[in-house]
Amino acid sequence: MPETRKAKDDIRTPLERMLKNYAHSAGTNLSCAVRDLLTELMHLCDDSHVDFDGRLCAAREVYRQECSTTTLIKEMNHETDSSS
Repeated sequence: MPETRKAKDDIRTPLERMLKNYAHSAGTNLSCAVRDLLTELMHLCDDSHVDFDGRLCAAREVYRQECSTTTLIKEMNHETDSSS
């Protein structure tokens, strides 16, 4: 079942907050916090017998699709604005 934008926003907002809080409390930056999160996700996947590399590959594909859709929508909106 495909996730809706709302469902993704529901996870993105607290994840962003958690990463920023972690970076601040660890005295590091967001880039290092993302690295640490990915490292822990790798451990979690190993412990749960989930193929992290397979999930990362799938995530990249979903990301590309979302970026393509976002670009297309922006272009369509720009064309609509220009023709008005």
